[in-house]
Amino acid sequence: AGGARRVGGAASGTFPFASGRRPGEFGGAYEAWLRGLHPDDREHSNAVSQRARDGEGDYDTEFRVVWPDGSVHWLKANGLVFRDEQGAAVRMVGVNYDITERKHAEAAVRASEELFRAAIEFLPIPLAVADVAGRIVHLNQRFTEQYGYTLPDLPTIDAWMQQAYPDPAY
Repeated sequence: AGGARRVGGAASGTFPFASGRRPGEFGGAYEAWLRGLHPDDREHSNAVSQRARDGEGDYDTEFRVVWPDGSVHWLKANGLVFRDEQGAAVRMVGVNYDITERKHAEAAVRASEELFRAAIEFLPIPLAVADVAGRIVHLNQRFTEQYGYTLPDLPTIDAWMQQAYPDPAY
């Protein structure tokens, strides 16, 4: 789904593929899973897992793992907690999806948007950006300086046209 690749779950013994390890290199214990996480994601991932085991939330999260070669990969994880008759967590089964490509694509889109916004903002000419419905979504600083209008003053292209050309005969 959307560039994700199912890579298995820790409880099923297939997590080694998601962690960049070969079968037999992953002990399957929770501590081994935790050590494989990116250091910046350990605390949050541990908390999400603990809340699921405590019955306080679903196990639905995204985190990074560091493979033995040092490469960082993103995983999307969903899991279910199985409980005994007293309600104690006894087993957790889940599925991990490799979403590394999606995360890289999202980062590229963010960088492109930041570059586009910076280019628009620093143009020496006034510029208004509108969506396909004619709603103005951005006015650069030069537009506001030259014409004195801010975005709330001009919600649409029609509003701009009425301000710029008030004579209906024009």
